[in-house]
Amino acid sequence: EMDPINMLLECLTLQKEFERGLKHVSDLEACNPQMEIPVDIVVRKGVFLIGCDRFDEAQAAMQPLFRESFENTADLHFDVAEAFREAAARNNDKALVNKALEMYDALQAVELFNQPGLWLCQAKCYHMLSAHEQGDERKRLVDLAVAAYEKVRVKVPGNPAACNALGDLYFEKGEKGLQIELQSSDPGKKRRERAPKEPKAKKQKEAKEKPPKERDAEGKVMKDPKKAKDGGEGAKERKERLKVEAQQRREAALRAYSILHERAKLKYEMQEWADFLALAKPLLPCPDTVPRRRAKVRGAIGEGGRPNQQSLLT
Repeated sequence: EMDPINMLLECLTLQKEFERGLKHVSDLEACNPQMEIPVDIVVRKGVFLIGCDRFDEAQAAMQPLFRESFENTADLHFDVAEAFREAAARNNDKALVNKALEMYDALQAVELFNQPGLWLCQAKCYHMLSAHEQGDERKRLVDLAVAAYEKVRVKVPGNPAACNALGDLYFEKGEKGLQIELQSSDPGKKRRERAPKEPKAKKQKEAKEKPPKERDAEGKVMKDPKKAKDGGEGAKERKERLKVEAQQRREAALRAYSILHERAKLKYEMQEWADFLALAKPLLPCPDTVPRRRAKVRGAIGEGGRPNQQSLLT
């Protein structure tokens, strides 16, 4: 089956290894020139071409997608739109933003995709387009971006991307009050009312009930070891220590990811498909707000449904 190859290509898409992905698709096409490549693989090829800024070739390669039912291939259209939006940001290209926005707008008609993840992408497109305009048109695009970001913020309170972008846009619009509210309160919620102060007598009573402090042999109050450690460490040293620890955690995560990737690669080369799928699945995205189809792609390469090429991972 084509599932392992499709998953491999998706992993390469996530890692932005577009040239390598194109090589694998070319190898796949060379295995059996008479075989009809599934539309999922066709779209992967188009995404790789877009990632390499070969837009005309991508448009030609993805023609089979546009002949399919839009609703049944909505997730593939979303992947293409994402590729165009990323290419637009990379090249500062207004035409590519419009192309991505056109595809996002079409996806709103699909109930499964009309969710905050899609609205956030639309908002980013409006925000990007506003940078190319001036005057009333810029104001119109900024208002559209604000409306889309607010729609996300209402549905997903505290969404960092929406809140950060809204802060910048409200500042540009001159609505500093809304900007301050975003920064000083929980996003999407009213400020919490202040809790009433406790009576002074109650506080004094609680203070009296505190357990006595421990003292050493000389009668001096013993310091808490944890507080003593923090007290002996300056703010600058503590900041540096936390920075080093965070870097160590990142490096450990990257090493674990690299090991997992190499193991999956080895299993693929050995054609141990069950083990490969088990290792590759954790590398794939699981977005909460944008549904993605994980349907099986039927097809075979050579005999027995196995790639008849020795390896596609060289």
